Amino acid sequence: MLRLPTIRGQFGDLAIDAARDQMSYLGLLAELLMAKCADRTRRRSERRIKAGAFPREKSLRAFTSTPIPTSTRLPSTPWPPSW
Repeated sequence: MLRLPTIRGQFGDLAIDAARDQMSYLGLLAELLMAKCADRTRRRSERRIKAGAFPREKSLRAFTSTPIPTSTRLPSTPWPPSW
C-alpha cells in the first residue's frame, strides 16, 4: 500500500483550484506530483541537516547580518619595526 501524505493532504485544495481553473485530470495529477517532489526535496534537506548534526540556529534562514564595528584609528605600531 502506498502512503502519500503530501498528495492526500493537498488533494482537496488542488482539486478545487483545478476545477476553478478548468484544469484537465492530467494537469491536476501534474500539480499533485510536483507538490510531492517539492515536499520530498524539503524533507531530504531536513534529514541531511539532522544527520550532519549541525546546530539548527546556524541555518541561513536565521542569519542576521550585523555590521562589524570598524575603528577609524590605525593601530599604533612602531615604524620602522625593530627586528
